Amino acid sequence: MEGNDFSQNAYEDFDQVLKLVQNLSPVSKLRLRDYLNSEDLIQEINVSEEQKNIVRDRIAKYEQALGSYLSWDEIETHLKPGK
Repeated sequence: MEGNDFSQNAYEDFDQVLKLVQNLSPVSKLRLRDYLNSEDLIQEINVSEEQKNIVRDRIAKYEQALGSYLSWDEIETHLKPGK
């Protein structure tokens, strides 16, 4: 798999990767987490201007209608059985 090209095989292999990660020692999991959060890796992710504009539009819509959104706590309360 090259760069950020996620082929169908990448999705099929994800379960295998997940199983491998679950079997890592706690120290190795921390090292993996640090690697995945590294600045170098983040810089490799390419976000198109179109994608950035979509996010900007969604943020603007959210800011214009602040009172119409629920907090996560409110969502959890509404989803609890018996509500």
